[in-house]
Amino acid sequence: MHKVPFLIIILITISLIPFSFSEGIPEWVKNNASWWSERQISQTEFTNALEFLINEGIIYIPPTDPGIPGPDKNIPDWVRNTAGWWSDGKIPDSGFINAMKYLIEIGIIEVDASSPEIIVKETIEETLGTSSVSGKPLLMLLEGYNHVAADGKYALDVLIFDAEKYPNASPTFNKNASYTIDGVKIDILLYNEDGLIHTYSGLTKNGLFKYDVMAKETNQKGTLWMINNLYTVNITASLDGQTIEKQIEFLGQASGYAYNAGSAIRAPGDLTATAGNDQVTLSWTSPSGVKGISDYRIEYSTGFNGPWTTFSHTASDAVTDVVDGLDDSTKYYFRVAAENYSGTGKYSAVASATTT
Repeated sequence: MHKVPFLIIILITISLIPFSFSEGIPEWVKNNASWWSERQISQTEFTNALEFLINEGIIYIPPTDPGIPGPDKNIPDWVRNTAGWWSDGKIPDSGFINAMKYLIEIGIIEVDASSPEIIVKETIEETLGTSSVSGKPLLMLLEGYNHVAADGKYALDVLIFDAEKYPNASPTFNKNASYTIDGVKIDILLYNEDGLIHTYSGLTKNGLFKYDVMAKETNQKGTLWMINNLYTVNITASLDGQTIEKQIEFLGQASGYAYNAGSAIRAPGDLTATAGNDQVTLSWTSPSGVKGISDYRIEYSTGFNGPWTTFSHTASDAVTDVVDGLDDSTKYYFRVAAENYSGTGKYSAVASATTT
């Protein structure tokens, strides 16, 4: 990468989406948890409340692979106790979330909802010592995120201070602080892993310079930020013979859409199976609202609950396929899931057919 030797002191404040926002949880939800723990309401009523919280973003359930549901599975007493303790405020929200995640993993509770992937945003504040400088001494602070969604906008704020007046011992990115400098020339060079893809220049106003860019505005191939590609931003500030330079990086990642309305929570519908001679023809409808489907994962089994075998075929977004090479006069069960940049999604309802 395009590195420039300098001394960097990086103070990183990580802002995470917490497991739950207890101040925003309606009181009726805790009432439901209490009633469910005492078996006063059904599991379905409680599940509806849980889906509401996840869809509204009030609580966060980490990405969870659900187990195979079964009507004969019993909810352990410790889980109901946990829900009751949480509703009484005796345990933190994280204890309740872990219990719900456990129920989803083992298939006792089926939740048709998914929290968006947690995107860890790092606010980067840097100070830089330079050698042999002249003119007005400059102090540069940066604030930006270290990830950008594939279809999102990358944004960076640059704040310039008079280094002789601003307290260098513990600088913070404060747009309202004194001793900011106007008219400082800022030059931006943006690189991907192959080379320079964008340049931008301007002057600070009230000490602040804003830089934002969409992937389609750069000269890299494609219109989206490349997933898992590391991007480097070089920032140079200059005024009256004084120059200061810094560098930060960010990573391209899948769009948040992939986790809110992508294949992770949507299943194909209307799966039908038509038997033939040692083969079965399948057809289905694509999951509503899912973008970028590259293939469908087809699985079959001789038992309703598996074990499942993946049918090997050429990747296609077609909503029909012929599963061949099957035994004759045998009943098979089938299920289908969409695949896109977020991974393999939720499986459809099971369909069956008996080969001839």
